[in-house]
Amino acid sequence: MKTKAISLLIILFMIGLGVDGFAQSADEAVKLYKQGMEAYQYGRYQESLNYFERSLKISRSLNHLKGISANLNNIGDVYNSLGQYQEALKYYEESLKIFRELKVPQNIAISLNNIGSVYSSLGQYEKVLSYFEESLKIFRELKVPQNIAISLNNIGSVYSSLGQYKKALSYHEESLNIRRQLNIPQDIALSLNNIGSVYDSLGQYEKALKYYEESLKTKRENNLSPQDIATSLNNIGVVYNALGQYEKALSYYDESLRIRKELKIPQDIAESLNNIGVVYKSIGQYEKALRYYEESLKIDRELNIPQNIATSLSHMGSVYLFLKDYEKAEGLFKEAEKEIARTGYEWRGNPSLVELYIATGRHYEALKLIKEATPEWNEVDSYRIQFYTQHGFALKGSERFNEASYEFLKAVSITEDMRQRVKGERGGFLGGGLAGGRIRAYRGLFSTLAERAINPPSPPFNKGGNLESPPLAKGDIGGFSIDKEFTPYGKDLSSAWLSLQKRARGLSSQRK
Repeated sequence: MKTKAISLLIILFMIGLGVDGFAQSADEAVKLYKQGMEAYQYGRYQESLNYFERSLKISRSLNHLKGISANLNNIGDVYNSLGQYQEALKYYEESLKIFRELKVPQNIAISLNNIGSVYSSLGQYEKVLSYFEESLKIFRELKVPQNIAISLNNIGSVYSSLGQYKKALSYHEESLNIRRQLNIPQDIALSLNNIGSVYDSLGQYEKALKYYEESLKTKRENNLSPQDIATSLNNIGVVYNALGQYEKALSYYDESLRIRKELKIPQDIAESLNNIGVVYKSIGQYEKALRYYEESLKIDRELNIPQNIATSLSHMGSVYLFLKDYEKAEGLFKEAEKEIARTGYEWRGNPSLVELYIATGRHYEALKLIKEATPEWNEVDSYRIQFYTQHGFALKGSERFNEASYEFLKAVSITEDMRQRVKGERGGFLGGGLAGGRIRAYRGLFSTLAERAINPPSPPFNKGGNLESPPLAKGDIGGFSIDKEFTPYGKDLSSAWLSLQKRARGLSSQRK
């Protein structure tokens, strides 16, 4: 699902960057610059790129360094939004070099923030932190509270991506405190949204809803931009989708889509279409899901944003996977891989292809891909549930039932931890989550326990090729052997479950 990137975006105060540096004789450059900003704000990226490049050409001819650096920065913004990260870095770094020559600290800090945002998209978080921390240091020296809050917000988002949620909350809350003191509703709403995002990642959905709803309320009460309101509606829909409350999710997604269509911002429209498609796929309305995904993909292709194209392709492939059109599904998943490669971002394991290989009995290929996707210590719970569930099914398909049962139990253990944190309506929780719902891990576990509990051996033959009937050994039942690990607990599945639970102590602590 494509979710709105709440942080690490280009901050609105950058819009005016460098305009005052244009000479009076460069009115055309200023006009083109402003037209470029307007087009960029409404998601018309190719159009904005054209304006900025024309403005840059004039600024270079006049040798207006501030104008040159401002346009370089904004061209970087466009490529960043298009997911063309190496191009974005090239322009941002040239812009930063000029700002350092001009010795304009605030603009240097802004460029550092922008370069950090690209490295964040590339998952290079150590580099991200160095740029954001240098930016924060400059803003603290300048004693500009609003910009300090922006840097704190960005650092908080990096720690969230690293899975260091306690640190992330600390930075976001410090940012929120500054913004409340400044009483700037738009900034307050952004911080509330980001804190909600952290709790969403933690699977603490009630807390996430609380912050998302407060953010939405702040935006509505202060007549903030419809685009921001649509973002909050979308994020609330994401939470209800994760909870398996699909009717509520659709309601919020539909309202968000309606606003976005009125604003005619194509990238946002594509995101909403994709999210609605996810809901219809979850409730088994595959034709509707495909219609929404195809409409989203059409917009993504027009915008030429590789990461978003890949998301739409993967979602379409998942529908064909459910419909058992495996050839079409595989083609879409592999096309998505090529799109991700265009961004320079490394796709670990491709979980969509793993699902396909499991469905088609290609368990060795699935295990090979899964090995590439082993969760790191900082992975969110939803990723871990998906990984352990897929690993379990791949091992089960390879008849490695013992190992499979422990992988399923890891997924079930995490899911139970999450479920205990869900208050109120829990009816759809196990149906929510990734492909097949969180219930898949439970089904996989019980079916694997059944295989382990009664495991038929190869029929015994004597030297003459005749079937023998040897005396039953301890643990055998009429020619079937019981998994020795279950013998202290008896042969029923509930006892087997107890056995695994006792052996699984410490699983939760290993995840932390």
